[in-house]
Amino acid sequence: MNTLIRTGLLACALLGGSAMAAQLTCKVTAKQSFGGYSSNCFGMSMVLNNKPTTVNFRIENLAAPVKQVLWSNAPTCSATATTCSFPLYPYSPYELTATILYQNGTYEETSATAMYETGF
Repeated sequence: MNTLIRTGLLACALLGGSAMAAQLTCKVTAKQSFGGYSSNCFGMSMVLNNKPTTVNFRIENLAAPVKQVLWSNAPTCSATATTCSFPLYPYSPYELTATILYQNGTYEETSATAMYETGF
């Protein structure tokens, strides 16, 4: 019986830990954005130009207070913020990775990809 209880507790701990992992999500601000925030976001505007739109990234399900965020491929993102926005050009998929350094000395890495298309 003790073995069964221990196995159950271990399974809950393992499954609970993965469900609470931080996740980087994004949303493309366009005439047509599909879904809410997700790790693979897509937006489309049926316009005849190559002008960029804005993509918003945010980190969800943080495990502890954040000390710093190391954003890859995003020089305009603040190391003290858990959100970031910048222009997204059409037909150029953009993958952003965030390494989250927690105040307790642990860290996590997560990523998301944004895509935007126009009628051009």
